[in-house]
Amino acid sequence: MNSIPRRGLRVVSAEPTQADTVEVHVLDLLDGPTPQELAAIEAEWPQIEADILALDDLDETLLAVDALVVDLDSRRARRTRRRIIAATLSGAATFESVPVLRAVA
Repeated sequence: MNSIPRRGLRVVSAEPTQADTVEVHVLDLLDGPTPQELAAIEAEWPQIEADILALDDLDETLLAVDALVVDLDSRRARRTRRRIIAATLSGAATFESVPVLRAVA
């Protein structure tokens, strides 16, 4: 069993060496992000927000598609949903590029 240092966590490989050991102090985790980490998070936010909005639009599209695919078997319906999700997340989804989306439009 691995021993845990008193004020931190110890991550150890199968055969521990000094290079494999990383000390993480609990107090460092409780302090929260540093100003540099906060700045990095703020810089990433526009992309995160765009992804969230794309997923919201995707939910509406999938609901509309679900109404159209009632005649398809469940496997084909799942494949259709996966294609729409992949195309939307890659940014390539247009109503012309996905046949089912043309029907929704």
